Amino acid sequence: PRFVTVTTVIPLGNRNITIRFSSFKDKSTNDTSRDGTKYSYNPCTPFTEKTCHKTAVCQVASSTLYYSAGYQNSTEYGTSVDGNVTLTYTAGPRTTIVTLVCDPSANQPGFLVVGEFADDKEHYVSTVLAFFYLTHRCACPGKCIPPGLGGLSTGSVIVIIFFVVVIVYFLGGMIFLKFVSHQEGADIIPNRAFWASLPGLIKEGVLYFFGTLLCRKSSYEQF
Repeated sequence: PRFVTVTTVIPLGNRNITIRFSSFKDKSTNDTSRDGTKYSYNPCTPFTEKTCHKTAVCQVASSTLYYSAGYQNSTEYGTSVDGNVTLTYTAGPRTTIVTLVCDPSANQPGFLVVGEFADDKEHYVSTVLAFFYLTHRCACPGKCIPPGLGGLSTGSVIVIIFFVVVIVYFLGGMIFLKFVSHQEGADIIPNRAFWASLPGLIKEGVLYFFGTLLCRKSSYEQF
């Protein structure tokens, strides 16, 4: 099929709630002479449209006929013959196959509805197979890495390095003092006198800091 129309996706809301309308709502096919129905689709969150309740795909046959063409909990993942990832949704006799097309330059999603192929369109009761194509750079391997999955942040690296240095400092110092300097007991702690006095130094620093603030406040109040 040829790519005929491109539609910009509407930003999705909270993924933990059911939203009222789909990301792609009431989209016509690329060949209305073959399939004149419209389709709504949300790739992430179930939605409700008329009689399509909590569905992933809704087929709009007329102003009164709405059919669920696939549910989120029926999603099956696969690959097409050309290597693209596919999402297959089912709802009763209806099956919808969404092909994810890689386009590194597509910052806005494109959505193409090819529509359905059925042997009994008049009554919409036989097996129906519908095809969509969703184009975006996120369909390309490694192009869209979710937050938290792209490696460690700078802060995390700094924290890890800090604790590694501390462990090496204490462990290496204790081994050196124990087996080279032949120290015993608490004397194997590197710079033991400094670490023993550290709590007192911190206390003095805090008192000095707040004392300075209080003195400044008193000086201001005198004017």
